Order: sequence, then structure tokens, then C-alpha cells
Amino acid sequence: MRAIFEDDATDCVLLVDASNAFNALNRRVALHNARILCPIIATALINTYRVDILMYVIGGETIQSTEGTTQGDPLAMSMYAIGISPLITKVMGTCKQVWFADDATGAGSIKNVRKWWDAITEHGPEFGYFANANKTWLIVKKNKQEQARDIFGDTSVQITTSGKRHLGAALGSSFFVEEYVSRKVDKWVMQVKRLSEIALTQPHVAYSAFTYGLACQWSYISRTVENISSMMQPLEEAIRDYFISAITGQQHCSQDVRDLLALPCRLGGLNLTNPTHTSDVEFKSSCRITAPLAALIIQQEQCYNVAVEAVQKEKSATKFEKRASQKQALVEIEANCPASMKRCVELASAKGASNWLSVLPVEEHGFHLSKGDFRDALCMRYGWMLPNLPSKCVCGSAFNVDHAMVRSKGGFSTLRHNEIRDITANLLTEVCHDVAIEPMLQPLTGEKF
Repeated sequence: MRAIFEDDATDCVLLVDASNAFNALNRRVALHNARILCPIIATALINTYRVDILMYVIGGETIQSTEGTTQGDPLAMSMYAIGISPLITKVMGTCKQVWFADDATGAGSIKNVRKWWDAITEHGPEFGYFANANKTWLIVKKNKQEQARDIFGDTSVQITTSGKRHLGAALGSSFFVEEYVSRKVDKWVMQVKRLSEIALTQPHVAYSAFTYGLACQWSYISRTVENISSMMQPLEEAIRDYFISAITGQQHCSQDVRDLLALPCRLGGLNLTNPTHTSDVEFKSSCRITAPLAALIIQQEQCYNVAVEAVQKEKSATKFEKRASQKQALVEIEANCPASMKRCVELASAKGASNWLSVLPVEEHGFHLSKGDFRDALCMRYGWMLPNLPSKCVCGSAFNVDHAMVRSKGGFSTLRHNEIRDITANLLTEVCHDVAIEPMLQPLTGEKF
């Protein structure tokens, strides 16, 4: 849609918003269309929606759902797509359009876009699609603003020359795109700092929240907005100066260590990607993968089976190139790091050595590590000095992890004690109630009860 908008033949882009679309879908028409358009799932949809569905309200009351899809139904998105497909076909031809669920976007000359808007408002209610003019935005080029006001003057459609949010990205002038991304970056910086405060007491949980949740937000922006690597610098500084220090317990993070932690876990890193390095690469990869589908949207072709195969092929090729690039980055990092760190990276890159990082910290299954265990595991992973170790062993030698492992009398005597304790507790659970093992006390770092 960005390419269509930047074309000289395009005057404007209309972002249509529908009112309560999923609940207003004409269920009877959608089920009829499913038999014709997608018979492979028609039976499942008919069995689910052929009678009114009871919905339970807090307090014990029930109401009947007679239209649209029900929240939580795994086939809701598929049913909505099938139900709205005839409307998409019916309004096709007046301008270039693209739909994602209930979000419709049309682009072209102002007159043609107005015809497209009139067609949606006329035929949409037949399918349960009620366009909301008050929430619909028309993005026009500056030299076409007066013409747009004349043609759309009798509607409640809002007009702008700067830009608007479009499917989670930004569409419009370069100034609007930069402002949009800057607001996002400021928000993410605040979230990273807040997550860093949580990481002081729960580093394992904060690490999983970062890698599985927070990082996905700027990953999407990187794939959809071009040339934003320099704008990501405040975010990278927050990750390096606050978050990494909070989860590792290390006060300073050198550039070599930062580059190492940016690698995936299978290569010895922590998957804490550097957004200033990955944003441009992500955008180019996204454009390359989606190019076949984007071409069909620009050409307004409806048959996309060949494009799907091309997308899968490009996706595999891009994944292979990305992994090769990551391996090359690892080689460069190993060339600059000391021998002790290089050995640690080799061990961390072994198969299965990073499973404890990629698994979710579910306490019920014993996957959650305390702050001490998590930071100690990271120190062991990268050869950092473990905190609170005695300086001297009882034998008189300097005490460190290597000495504890090779000492004939055993350096970590508590491990042998804990093993006996755990076996005893497990056996007692077979015959006794309320058997519990006293947890290891952690030093307070801001916890409040």
C-alpha cells in the first residue's frame, strides 16, 4: 500500500473502519457463502453457528448470539474472511484495495476512491459490514487536499495530509512516519526500563517477557517501516545500560559481550538482538519475502496460489542467509575474545546447552529459576566470576569454579547434602502429607511483601 500511495497516479488512500464488524457479520449469508467458497470447513462452521449460541454473563444470566462470530472460536477469523469475500469482490475495480479482516484500504484517484467508499456503504450492510465514517481516515497528497474536501465534503470521513497508522505500521509523509516511530521508541524505552526494575528481583521472568513479548513489537515495526535504524539508538542504549545489567548482574557490558548476547541462544548468545543492527535487515528481508504477494496486490489479482509457493521459497532462502550471517558474526566475535571466553561460547553452542533459556519459566513444571540461580547460570555460561564465592578454599588454594569442580574432597559439598535431602523428601511424600523442602533464601534486592 505504501508503494501504491507513492505512485504518481494515486491521489489518496482511504482507511476504512467498520463498527463492531465481527459481531455484526451476517451469519446466515456467511454460512451460505462457506458452502461455495470453502466447503472444506463449511461443515464445521455450520455445526457451530446454525443455531443461536448461548453466551454466559457474569451473574448467571445468558444471552443469545444470533449474528457474527463468537469470541474465542478458532475458526472466527476464517469465517469472517469467507463471509466478507463476496463484498470485497463486489466493490473491486473502482480503485486498488487491500483488506485485512475488517480493515479495508483503498487507493487511487479521489473520484474513484469516493466511488469505492459509496459501494462499501451501499453493499456492506448486506453482509453485516457497517463502515464507520467518523473513524475512517482519508490520507491525501498536499496538492489534492482541496479536491478531497469537495468530493468527500458530504461525508463524515476525516481528511489528513500527514498520515495515519495503518495495520500497526505508518502510512503517509516521511515526517509523520518519523514522528510515529519516535513515539513508539520512547514508549519501548520506558517499558524496557520498567522491565529492568522487575529483572532485579525476577531476572528469568523478565528475560522471557523480553524475548517472547516486548522484542516482537519493534521487530514488527522494523519489518514494515524503512530506514529507522538510527531512530532505534535510544532503545539499544536502554537495553544495554539497563536491561542487560539487570538480568546478568554485571555492571558493565563491553561491545564484544553485547554483540555476543545479540546472537541466538543456539550460537551461545541470549537472543537480545540489537535493534540498530537488525531493523534495516528485517525490512529488506520482509520486502523480499512478501514481494510476490505485494505484486499481486498492486496488480489487483485474486489468484495467489503461485505467490504462496514463491513466498515459501523466499522465506527458506532468507532464513538460510540469516543463519549464515549469524554464524559469520560468531566467528568474528570469537576472533576478538580471550581463549577462556571462546571456550565458554563453544560449550554454550553445544546442542541442548541453551534449552533452559528458550523454555518458558513455568514454576509448576520446575522451569523457573530464582534470581540467584539464573544469574549464576549466566556466569557459568560466559565464564564470569560468580558472586559471593570464598576467596580461599579450606585446602589453602584460591577458590573458583574450576577448583570446586576438580578438588578431590569436593568444592560444593552442599550439592551432596541437597541430593540426599531431596531423595528423602520425595520418599516421604509417598506416606506423609505436607512434605516441603525449605527454599534457599535469596538476598533482598527491592522485594516487597
